[in-house]
Amino acid sequence: MTVHHTLVCLLNDKNIGFKTVSVSSSPSIDKLKEIYKHNVRTLNDIIKYCRNNNITSYRIPSSIFPLLTHPNYHEKLFAMLCNEIQPMFKYIDFSGIHFSCHPDQFILLSSLNENVVQNSIFELNMWGYISSFIPIDLVNIHVGTKQKGFNYHRDILLSAFLKLDKKTQSLISLENDEKSYNFSETLQMALLANCMVVPDFHHERCFQRRINYNMSLKECDDIIYDNIDKIFSTYDKALPTFHISSPKNGWGVNFKDNCSHSDYISYDDYPHYIHTFSKSVRLDVEAKHKNDAIFAIHNFL
Repeated sequence: MTVHHTLVCLLNDKNIGFKTVSVSSSPSIDKLKEIYKHNVRTLNDIIKYCRNNNITSYRIPSSIFPLLTHPNYHEKLFAMLCNEIQPMFKYIDFSGIHFSCHPDQFILLSSLNENVVQNSIFELNMWGYISSFIPIDLVNIHVGTKQKGFNYHRDILLSAFLKLDKKTQSLISLENDEKSYNFSETLQMALLANCMVVPDFHHERCFQRRINYNMSLKECDDIIYDNIDKIFSTYDKALPTFHISSPKNGWGVNFKDNCSHSDYISYDDYPHYIHTFSKSVRLDVEAKHKNDAIFAIHNFL
């Protein structure tokens, strides 16, 4: 059994980074081609770094191909991606590392806004395509809004999920959040959609302690651990995946402060019990100091 600690997108090194651009700057296709090629080279550098430093899981940044799904750019950028960028990936060694991605917060299959749902479907299907040349086996999203109640948004999400390409459906995971959907509700939604669930320990702690501040971290975590068989049942080929982070200023009474991410994962916040699982898992380390936070975990384990 192995716990694969995931590097989330970036290194804690200002000299190595991805480039992006906003639509407001009206970038040319040539400019975007330059950015795409730079980002592929950066990805290769980070993968090499991971392999050389015993980091065996990596989350691809959601903005690796800027504006790819924007209606004003998609047709030309997709053609460029297929014809000029995709061949570059033949020279990247992906072996020995598990890959996932986490599209941004605006990807919502449960939204009341039909345009948001349709755009989310389009974006997620694009990640399904990208997984044909980057070996991503998990595309993680949040359930989204709960404005009209669980059942109402459940029906929207389940309907939207069925409109995804079959390949994309097999990659989707749902993650609990700190405000709307706790872990139990997210697990229920994932079981209904027949997709993977990603328990976030920090989000569940924030959610539960907003309701009852005296609830211990162990009591919060036990909500997840008590459902471990159901969690594992949602996975087939991908590693069961979890998220961890620590509050920036330690645990206090302020909900917003508790939700913020620290530079490192504290020993007390780390979910040590996962090392007793019968299966290998992936643990995304959501800490600002990125690879250095992973090394700190390796040191205290």
